[in-house]
Amino acid sequence: MPFDRFRFPIGRASASCAMALAAACAVYDDSLLQASQDRGGDVGSGGALLGSGGASSTNAAMGDVVTGDGAPGGGRSGSGNAGAADVDAGLGMGGAGIGGPLGAGGASVGAKGGGSGTAGTGEAGTGGAVSVADAGAEAAAITEELIDDMEDGNDYIPAVDGRRGTWSVGNDATAGGEQMPGNPFVMTLIPSGRVKSMYAAHTWGHGFAGWGAVLLVALNQLSHDPKQSYDASGCLGITFWAKVGPNAATSYKIRIADSDTLPEGKICMGMGCNDHHQSLATWTTTWTKYTYLFVDMSQEGWGTPQKPFDAAHIYDVEFQTSEAKPFDFWIDDLAFVKK
Repeated sequence: MPFDRFRFPIGRASASCAMALAAACAVYDDSLLQASQDRGGDVGSGGALLGSGGASSTNAAMGDVVTGDGAPGGGRSGSGNAGAADVDAGLGMGGAGIGGPLGAGGASVGAKGGGSGTAGTGEAGTGGAVSVADAGAEAAAITEELIDDMEDGNDYIPAVDGRRGTWSVGNDATAGGEQMPGNPFVMTLIPSGRVKSMYAAHTWGHGFAGWGAVLLVALNQLSHDPKQSYDASGCLGITFWAKVGPNAATSYKIRIADSDTLPEGKICMGMGCNDHHQSLATWTTTWTKYTYLFVDMSQEGWGTPQKPFDAAHIYDVEFQTSEAKPFDFWIDDLAFVKK
């Protein structure tokens, strides 16, 4: 089984480690990542944006999420009024497919249509994700708990609710491959901004032929401290805004490392580790809000099979390339979806 080296660009807290790459499925050992350290909107009556493969129902007044029964690859149009009525919000629970149409006169979920709403344009969800196009207003159709809005420009996440951690990047060290920026990671100024947001996490590069490149945020680890898990059992998933650059890859993986898939959890061993629960994502060149539920995530299957996803002991949120072509993607306003 061939061996390679995991490489970070040289920086304050960069690190390298030996790792094995499986021929059938190139992976990386993210347990050896070293993070740098020291340091609601109104929904117009009518339509609802559907994710792929079925729908969930969100009570606009209470925020309770209930699994719906849409057929995989199908979906249905929304009906109902803003505020108190149930609205099919499109937290898709099925496989990939085309989202259902908007109800007549409805606004995209989360867009501040107000009143009777204006016609919304929703994109097809992928892998159970909800997507809401940025129509000039922030989306707020679900209850969120902010992890980082990136506006401080540095690599630290706010120390809130027991979280402490940093952003970092890494790649498979393919000769000639390039990834920017390096570590310590810094946020990038958004050209012309995005509504009220001025900074976002941005990484770009090319030439990685193994498992690719990754942007990740540790939730409970600073500097060279041992990795510790974070309790997200009160959460349903994650949500964030994303877009890709022109002529860049559009397919990515959203991966959540937990105690069953990282060596630190002392459950998996060797090459059986790092097969994290994940969702496949397809992003566009337009800023769009996406939501990925833990229940829709699954392992790829090459690692040690684990128990159901352990949201009470998660370590990292990872955004990884999934195709061997130039990549260029932005992540902004990362948050947990609350129960």
